[in-house]
Amino acid sequence: MPHPSSAAATPIQPSPPSDRAARRTALCWRLAALCWAAVMAWGCLQEAGGPATGWLRLPLPHQDKLAHAGMHALLAWLLWRGVRAGRAERPSSATAACIVGLCAAWGLAIEWGQWQFTLTRSAEALDVLANTVGAVIGVMLGLWSTRQHTASLP
Repeated sequence: MPHPSSAAATPIQPSPPSDRAARRTALCWRLAALCWAAVMAWGCLQEAGGPATGWLRLPLPHQDKLAHAGMHALLAWLLWRGVRAGRAERPSSATAACIVGLCAAWGLAIEWGQWQFTLTRSAEALDVLANTVGAVIGVMLGLWSTRQHTASLP
């Protein structure tokens, strides 16, 4: 005999296709961010002279700081897109701060890993700063693209 409350329960209605598509899009952006975070960790935790040597080498002074900032800008932008996907409203400034904090924490974890698990790499405070600045840039690019998209709507 079925439970009495199950007869009174409302059947679950499937989500409209647009909601499912928006959730799928958000999931894709978040998975892209996760994959990029893994690539970042792999590249940054390789020993100097290892298989990743020169994977982001630029002929500029302090090129590693630019690479750190660029990697974290991309990570923050991907996360922003993952939060933004399918929403009509722009994410809050608290969400932006959380994304920057998450990217900064990931950068700090990678620096700790370099210090702890590699012999030829070292943790640097300026790298952590470059990571955080890059995350801020990534969120600002996300805000800018959101404004551009919103301005083009009728």
